[in-house]
Amino acid sequence: MKRVRRGLSRPPGEIARRISFEARAMLDRTAISPDAAISESKLVWLPYSVLSNVSNEDRARIRAAAARARAYEVDLLGSGPVKLANPIDWHVDFKSGHRWPPAYFRDLDLNDLGRDSDVKVPWELSRLQWLIPVGQDYQLGGDPTHAVFVRNVLLSWMEANPFARSVNWGIAMEPAIRIFSWTWLFQVFGGSEAWQEIIFRRQFLATLYRHAEFVQRYMEDFGSGGNHLVADAAGLVMAGHFFGDNRGARAWAETGWSILTREIERQVGADGVDYEASMAYHGFVFEMFDWPARARASLGLPIPESYRARLSAMDDFSAAATGPDGALPLWGDNDDGHVLPINLAARTSPVEPDSRAFHASGVYIMAHERDHVFIDCGPIGQGGRGGHGHNDVLAFEAVLTGVRLITDSGSYIYTASPSWRDKFRSALAHNAPVIDGEEPNRFVGPNELFLLHDDAKPKLETWRREAEHDTFVGSHSGYLRLVRPVRPIRSIELDKRAHRLTVRDTFEGAGDHRVVTTLHFAYGVVVDEAGDGHWGLLKDGIAFALIVEGEGWQAREVTTHESPSYGVMRERPALEFSRSGALMPITFTIGPV
Repeated sequence: MKRVRRGLSRPPGEIARRISFEARAMLDRTAISPDAAISESKLVWLPYSVLSNVSNEDRARIRAAAARARAYEVDLLGSGPVKLANPIDWHVDFKSGHRWPPAYFRDLDLNDLGRDSDVKVPWELSRLQWLIPVGQDYQLGGDPTHAVFVRNVLLSWMEANPFARSVNWGIAMEPAIRIFSWTWLFQVFGGSEAWQEIIFRRQFLATLYRHAEFVQRYMEDFGSGGNHLVADAAGLVMAGHFFGDNRGARAWAETGWSILTREIERQVGADGVDYEASMAYHGFVFEMFDWPARARASLGLPIPESYRARLSAMDDFSAAATGPDGALPLWGDNDDGHVLPINLAARTSPVEPDSRAFHASGVYIMAHERDHVFIDCGPIGQGGRGGHGHNDVLAFEAVLTGVRLITDSGSYIYTASPSWRDKFRSALAHNAPVIDGEEPNRFVGPNELFLLHDDAKPKLETWRREAEHDTFVGSHSGYLRLVRPVRPIRSIELDKRAHRLTVRDTFEGAGDHRVVTTLHFAYGVVVDEAGDGHWGLLKDGIAFALIVEGEGWQAREVTTHESPSYGVMRERPALEFSRSGALMPITFTIGPV
């Protein structure tokens, strides 16, 4: 019934696809797992590079991480260091203690919003990416018993997670991502003595084969696209090429590649920005598009030039969005997801700071020397559905003279706490004006943590790059639905000579309103009021001055929260400026002392 209630808010086409999906799953309830007789002579070596030219510092880091994994210690999704039981309980959210029964995957309630469990915890554990340092240390000539350890972990997982019957088969995306880690582990350890045991080897390859069968059977293609569908398709491509000409493998590769070539055009704008309006998911999706292309290239298979161009543009955007401090903006959601975190997928290289306009996606970046301003004037994520995008239209982040001063809030957590989820994606958690306490894009309902109404249509008024100044002016329609409609207009100017940022909010409309604009400072910024609309800001030993001008605006210091990664939340200072009555402008000026 919970699935039915959630489904009623979806578009008719998606509802029809989901009904078909549920009918297929119902028919498969009593089916046995697919036959998986594998010919090893047909297996193909995927383009996972072997470690080389590793510094002594990196060797020490890898060895320490391998030792922690060998001790069953993990740190996942903000959990902090956790010592796992041996044997591992693969079905538990060890952060909340909730355990899912070993039942058919469609019988499990993965996201009960009435409890504090987080299904991402067993999923992340089962991706087995925490074993990668063990494999890397083995590649570097480490302890040969690493192979025995990883084999035993895999045996434990296979025993606890029969085909389609555990929380770790809950959605196709999870076995799809496991395909990456499992094939990588096989290429690292497949030649070891411990992995020559015939019973284990057959079981491992058969289970991996069934992963691809499951992904093909329960592909998350509900009409709206998204990173789940991309992950499913990428997993099929990698499994298809890994198994070579084994039965069905070629069809997997062709099906997956067909979806990827379609979705990269649909989900990635011509400017190279992923349509989910999230910096972290942009990188995640880049990996999912990139690895299958590498696999095809290694086999001499064609890759359309348009596909290569989109990948290059995605990489270009990542480079442009990276601040002089090496950090990315906390734009949209972030669940720390990777398909294969071996530091080889990303191709971003340092670039000279330069102001850029990504018009198709509504992202504008002012950059000069060690100044970097990231501005969101784009639609909500996932083509107007919300997805992993937030209520952040007209929000910005600012780095001046290499110091990160103003940031977004991040996302913290998903289904484990609906209240925190909505708080972090709300407009008040972002550096943008909020009118009459309303969201610019309305929340769909308490059960829809990844949907928003598509209310706020952004409009670029001005974008100008000059030698000494960059200027942005943008507005949106999110508050035109009010009884007394209002259009907020924000102008942002970067003075490149003085490293000074000026932000001015004006409002088109009439009548009395309550307007709130918050400046969320980066973690570690110290705020000191000097009086008469002046504040001092101190970060990393560098002092800045903040001057605020606006008739009748009230200021107060508040404490808000910043989430640098999933499951992690920390307090940081903020200044909240509010005004009730007639609409009046407000101007913020920030620069180094």
